Amino acid sequence: MKGILYNIQRFSLHDGPGIRTTVFFKGCNMYCAWCHNPESISFNPQVMKNSSKCTSCGECAKVCKVNKPDCILCKTCIAACPTGAITTVGREYTVAEVMDIVLKDRAYYSKSGGGVTFSGGEASAQPEFLIALAKACKAEGLHTCLDTNGLIPPQYIADIADNICIFLVDFKLERYYEKTTDCINALCGLSKPVILRCPIIPGINDIPSHFKAIRRIKATYGNVESVEIMPYHSIGASKWQDLGLEYELADVAAPTKEQVAEWEKSVIE
Repeated sequence: MKGILYNIQRFSLHDGPGIRTTVFFKGCNMYCAWCHNPESISFNPQVMKNSSKCTSCGECAKVCKVNKPDCILCKTCIAACPTGAITTVGREYTVAEVMDIVLKDRAYYSKSGGGVTFSGGEASAQPEFLIALAKACKAEGLHTCLDTNGLIPPQYIADIADNICIFLVDFKLERYYEKTTDCINALCGLSKPVILRCPIIPGINDIPSHFKAIRRIKATYGNVESVEIMPYHSIGASKWQDLGLEYELADVAAPTKEQVAEWEKSVIE
């Protein structure tokens, strides 16, 4: 059993309770313009050029066999780069390889009430690998979270839920309301707790109807234990450039503390 990941981050503090290891799956079934991990969108390994290290020497262009959109991952550009600016993002892992890393921090999980979080991309878009990893963690007695956009394939949701302790469900846009609530309702039937996480993007979803939808979800489903507002930031903007992609929200300003406070207030009204 193998899956494609792009990062395994130890000592994570914002992906569930306690100290956690976050396993980032590559590939997503959504395409969010504000995504701060755009390297997670494609299901395939990619070449990424760190613009802060690149000196524009042109050595990579001299050896490149194809145009960038048609990259075949021959990695000749990586070998040619004198500053180490070019890397590949994403590779195959086995369950055993992931568990070798995850289990290194068992003591921290135990002392902090932490564990392992599966994130992405969208981890449930590789359902068999997610289930295999979650089962391995459960067998080791580890607490597990799934950070999901709610588009979990219905035929896998019971098997996934059987091995996940807490679901961190994102509610991104009103057009996803039905899919999000279908997921939360299914998890409610399986007695699985949900933390509703809501990225708020100025000019996109910072509108009264969206906050009303958040309040409706919280009031309707008893398994929604809390709501987290996740204010927009542009920390990942440079990654889009590093992947040769356009960052569409370059002109969007981060919200002020006062704006964020108003958003948080509107959720509990």
